[in-house]
Amino acid sequence: MELKLRFPTPYHEVNMILLQLRTQVRKILDEQFTGMYLYGSLALGDFNPFKSDIDFLVVTKDEIDEETPQLLKAMHIGIATGSSKWAMELEGSYIPKRALRRYDPGQSHHPHIDRGSGELAVEQHDSDWVVKRFNLREHGVVLAGPDPKTLIDPISSAELRQAALGYLWWWQLQLENSHRVAQSNYQAYAVLTMCRILFTLEHAI
Repeated sequence: MELKLRFPTPYHEVNMILLQLRTQVRKILDEQFTGMYLYGSLALGDFNPFKSDIDFLVVTKDEIDEETPQLLKAMHIGIATGSSKWAMELEGSYIPKRALRRYDPGQSHHPHIDRGSGELAVEQHDSDWVVKRFNLREHGVVLAGPDPKTLIDPISSAELRQAALGYLWWWQLQLENSHRVAQSNYQAYAVLTMCRILFTLEHAI
């Protein structure tokens, strides 16, 4: 019962991989650990166990030192080699509290792992993270730590619209090099993303 309360998803195997991740992350980060959250489909209620990934965010107290990303990288490689079908479906970032509060292009390089890679690397977070912050603040699932509303400032409708427009450059690239959208699973993602952008531009909620 305790596990169900801490990991409120209806998917046992998803809960197990999240428990493994949370346990190992807390051990590595120690006092730097501030919180761990779900956003994306598991938080918004449109998770598809046949197509969706697991979007997570770990918040750290401060910028982590140079050694810690290597420890996290080794941890993720270990998880990715596990037997769970969700071992390669984790997609998430590690962001310090100060950088999480508001999206700032000048503070947007953070450790990140892409679905299917199993590899943690420092990557640029683009303007779509304004929208992700909004979803996390308003709908995020707390796996550990404080309410995300205490960590992220309110995001205005104008900011959401601007962020949605700012992310269209990525989809222009896909038209110029269509190898991704030639794949059926990516086509579904592309259509869903375009619908989300259109909804955000029209309603900004």
